[in-house]
Amino acid sequence: MNKVLLSSILAVSLVAVEAQARLVIIQDDSVIQARKEQAANAAKVQAIKEQEAERQRLLQESEMKIRNATVQFEQTNYQVIADRTEKVIKHFGVPPKQLPALGGAALDSPFWMAMNAIVPTGWKVYLDNAVDAHLPVSWSGQRFNWIAILHQLGVQKRLAFDIDWNQQVVLVRKRSSAIDYLREQHQARNSSQEFLITVDSENSESIPEGGEGVLVINGQPVKVKRTERLGRPKERQEQ
Repeated sequence: MNKVLLSSILAVSLVAVEAQARLVIIQDDSVIQARKEQAANAAKVQAIKEQEAERQRLLQESEMKIRNATVQFEQTNYQVIADRTEKVIKHFGVPPKQLPALGGAALDSPFWMAMNAIVPTGWKVYLDNAVDAHLPVSWSGQRFNWIAILHQLGVQKRLAFDIDWNQQVVLVRKRSSAIDYLREQHQARNSSQEFLITVDSENSESIPEGGEGVLVINGQPVKVKRTERLGRPKERQEQ
């Protein structure tokens, strides 16, 4: 009897152990499968991220190529006709944020005298040997500070000013650009051109034929020479 009972207990125990083993194996298989699926999903996500990163890299490279693109040409086959790179004023050091109006004015003043009136006390001005110290200049400081006045003189006389705020020094030199040759050509052509100007004057009879003079047109002096006397409009119509 005891033997039969012991055998039954052992049989039941073996069955329970086998069922538990099967359960553990099934659970292990599901965990492994889940881990595989998780790894596969992570790999897909990583692949998508890498593809997006590569796409962004290529896009940035394309944008950089467009941004840094430059035209390639043989400069010897071209001529410069506009140069906006030249500067009238160049600062060394830090200039004040605000400067007061200078005041004063001068008409056809020698350049060296103008500089002594424009540049503040305590400063020195050094002039390049290629610039005439007696160059006549006109300026007004009623509404402008001394830097603005130097800029105006630089534009008028094609000068450049290097302003050193640390040493309180101003260097003056001729301003040059890549289109100076065009300016020279323009001046040469204008100086050699002749114009026919008809002047109606009550005192024209006092001007002999061949007489020379100067007319001011748009603020610019123009040298003129009388070649012949023309009658008044009524007189010409009657003739």
